Amino acid sequence: MVKITIIANGDFPTHPAPLSAIAEADYIACCDGAANACKAHGIVPDVIVGDADSISPALRQEWADKFVRIEDQDENDLTKTFNFVLQRFRNEQELHFYIVGATGKREDHTIANVALLMDYYDLLENQKLQATIIMMTDHGQFIPHSGKTVIASYKGQQVSIFAHDARNLKSTGLKWPIYDFKKYWQGTLNEALSDHFGIQAEGNYLVFLNY
Repeated sequence: MVKITIIANGDFPTHPAPLSAIAEADYIACCDGAANACKAHGIVPDVIVGDADSISPALRQEWADKFVRIEDQDENDLTKTFNFVLQRFRNEQELHFYIVGATGKREDHTIANVALLMDYYDLLENQKLQATIIMMTDHGQFIPHSGKTVIASYKGQQVSIFAHDARNLKSTGLKWPIYDFKKYWQGTLNEALSDHFGIQAEGNYLVFLNY
């Protein structure tokens, strides 16, 4: 099992949950713009991936042996980093990806990064890898799912569900039963009734759990 944490160039986390994902990682991959924040917080990444347009010249020189330059303008640095790490560890038996620092600062980047999480999940599913992927913020975590699942929770936990391409959505253990949402916001602001809840659907959906 390999725990991989990717640090993106949004707001550097302050909540204990994403900070633990960094501290407990077996491998830390850093988008190039986040390298400056890593240095400021005393974190030494295993690799820095990007097009070199965000990292400071001094740090680029100091960590030259860690830098992987990818100049593909069709992908953002988060996707470049995820693809690099996936290729690096694809033969491992079990992979756990944690993405931190992907929200905050520019709202368009936040929306894009959350949307990309489903692309990464699709890629892991299509390659039939034994892998999980979670995006952690200072407020909660985004977790992609498909089909039928039971999610650990606690009574009163705030939950939002984004249907993505899922249909025939059903739930147990939530305050408001879910259905086939027609609009992206309709699955937000739900609430767990106990220490777990269940979702059943055809297709993929994204769950946000507030801490």
